[in-house]
Amino acid sequence: MKINYLKLAVIILIGYLLYGCSESSESTNVGKRIVYICSFSPVWSWNTYSDLFSFDIMRGELKKINTNIFSYSSGISKDGKIVFEYSGEMEFGYWVLLSDNTLLPIPLPETTDSLLKYGYSFPRIQLSYNGNLAVFGTNLHQSENYEIGINKLVFMNMQNLTYNIYDIENQFYGKFSSPEITDFIPARSISILNNEGTTFWFVYSGRNVKDINYSDLETRIFKFDGKNLKANSRILKGDVCIVGADYINEKIFVRHITNYDTTIFAVDNFNDSIPLNLPKRYFTNPEQFAKEQSEMAVWNDDGIAIYDLNSMSLKQNVISWSKFNSLFPGYKSNEYREVTISPDGEYLTFFLKGNYYFDGYDVFIIRRDGTELKRIYKEALVWNSVISGIIQ
Repeated sequence: MKINYLKLAVIILIGYLLYGCSESSESTNVGKRIVYICSFSPVWSWNTYSDLFSFDIMRGELKKINTNIFSYSSGISKDGKIVFEYSGEMEFGYWVLLSDNTLLPIPLPETTDSLLKYGYSFPRIQLSYNGNLAVFGTNLHQSENYEIGINKLVFMNMQNLTYNIYDIENQFYGKFSSPEITDFIPARSISILNNEGTTFWFVYSGRNVKDINYSDLETRIFKFDGKNLKANSRILKGDVCIVGADYINEKIFVRHITNYDTTIFAVDNFNDSIPLNLPKRYFTNPEQFAKEQSEMAVWNDDGIAIYDLNSMSLKQNVISWSKFNSLFPGYKSNEYREVTISPDGEYLTFFLKGNYYFDGYDVFIIRRDGTELKRIYKEALVWNSVISGIIQ
């Protein structure tokens, strides 16, 4: 994976911490729940090391887990594991953080051929909610030439860190509009792994190798069950990105951007694409979808709300902007629009722009019934946070 991409990911994801004391409007914390978030120093540069922090909702305590560069994290599992990308000065890799704050590296596969080696590729790492499996892309290439290689998927057993490798590239042939499409490119989109780790959704593109300008690139959504690769019926042009999932009904949501329009559609049985009647601005990040409920957290013009993914309609208002402003005045509710939700749908986090010299946002957490509103970070430059369920 190229270093310029890592820098871009760091810009999107990292934020910096001003203080660690929470400010509450109410406090009746129940259960052990953790919010994970990255932060970095006020004077940021390419060489600045980002820190990974955890915020204990029950105790109101903030802890620094480690000091490194964390550029991406995947949602937390039921048993409290979280996987993420790490980049030090001269290395890159995937790591897993266990519920006791133990950090373990996730190894790349090895080959006995000294002329070949495995490298990192897309799709980026995803962790199943049951905590048993992680899936990520790899590229088997010549040791001296990373650009020429074979794309594969790694299914990592998170109990013992053993893996199975799947050569999916051979299965891409015939999945696009022409047999002349023989160059397959992993999209820099998020991927989705279902709760049990049995189905993996991801995005790939294909092109005719004679098209040196990539002008006729085709993109498809795929799902893989460890044996068979299946393509959605639509062949798309433009930017295609999976934005989240209804984990209970195993339905994914996809954003499609062309030169003319941006649309959001759902894919369930993988033969059809279902148009949605919700505004596309409601779909912002994968952590806004609950793992244990058919629900998504939404930032709308009236406030923070929860929507039912079966009916695609409003289920519950969490807090209005008018009530929020009466408790924490002076914020701009029309900016940023990121909101995340815990797996059981009980807690949400969101970000609001403050009056800072730097382009900073304050981070808030709230219970779905509108209680326990807290400001847990100030002046952060974060993408989104990851909230756990109850960790025993």
